[in-house]
Amino acid sequence: MKKIFRKSLVWLKKFWWVVLLVILLGGGKVVLSRRQSSRTTKVKTAVVTRKDLRETVSLDGHLEAHEKVTLKFKTGGLLTWVGVKEGDWVKKYQAIASLDKRELKKRLKKEMNDYLKARLDWEQKRDDYQYWQRWFELSDEEKRILAEYQYNLDNAVADVEIADLAVRLATITTPIEGIVTRVEAPFPGVNISPSEAEFEVVNPQTIYFYAEADEEDVVKIQKGMKVTISLDAFPGETFSGEVGRVDFAPTSGSGGPSYPVRIEFLHLDNKEMKFKLGMEGEATIEIAQEKDVLTIPLEALHGEENLWVWVMTERGKEKREVKIGISSEEAVEVLSGLQEGEKVVLD
Repeated sequence: MKKIFRKSLVWLKKFWWVVLLVILLGGGKVVLSRRQSSRTTKVKTAVVTRKDLRETVSLDGHLEAHEKVTLKFKTGGLLTWVGVKEGDWVKKYQAIASLDKRELKKRLKKEMNDYLKARLDWEQKRDDYQYWQRWFELSDEEKRILAEYQYNLDNAVADVEIADLAVRLATITTPIEGIVTRVEAPFPGVNISPSEAEFEVVNPQTIYFYAEADEEDVVKIQKGMKVTISLDAFPGETFSGEVGRVDFAPTSGSGGPSYPVRIEFLHLDNKEMKFKLGMEGEATIEIAQEKDVLTIPLEALHGEENLWVWVMTERGKEKREVKIGISSEEAVEVLSGLQEGEKVVLD
């Protein structure tokens, strides 16, 4: 082992210049490669330019209808008539289904007879006490007897009205016009409970776009703002609209608060007939619009409260604070801190 070490030492003393040359060549190669990589690495920049800018908020949602009702009977009974089926168009106040009214009509007749009897008793008692001639001469006991007969007559009138109302409520009428979208009891001749026979009617002419906005976006949205609506069922086609209402209270659910936003369609030209309830899509709400303003890409902006950008100068990169205005999905308006033509760093 010692012999090998001595031989190596002798060789290094004799050929030291070879070792030095190898080291110099290796170091130079590393330095050269670093210089080449620094020259080939380019900084990605963008020019501060003037252009028109639109700030928008996009919300996902679906189609709903202002006029949509679910109708059902107040009480159960024998279903004797169904006058509609799913897909039918009905007019306002049109009858669509009815229960068996035979028992109800018999009860109404009985209540009417009780009313007539109570009225005859009331009139007879008034004649007995000569109510019209000697009202001021009646004793307190006689007045109480007459009042009792008056109450009996009033109760009989109320019973007749209740029985008549039961006959009327045995027939369902729709308070709106529209399309029948659901009939849960299409076949007469079966006994039903109120929950087993529901009828749903929707007026397609009152279709609107329903969406929900989070608390960051809802503060920007106001009634009357212009909206562009796109539906998944109609690719490549857009519909114009405007914000009709922004709810004050959020919807109940998990996560952060979401506020309902109702968007009305404009200039449909009877196209609402091809819309279907529940169709999904996206609404783009125009929050603000500025023309010919200084803009930079959003990716050039840094910070949260105090905003700043990197600006390319002759001396290299320079950090500079800026103030911004409205922003779109890609660009932001610069109010101060930059001039047109300057270059900002993107990476």
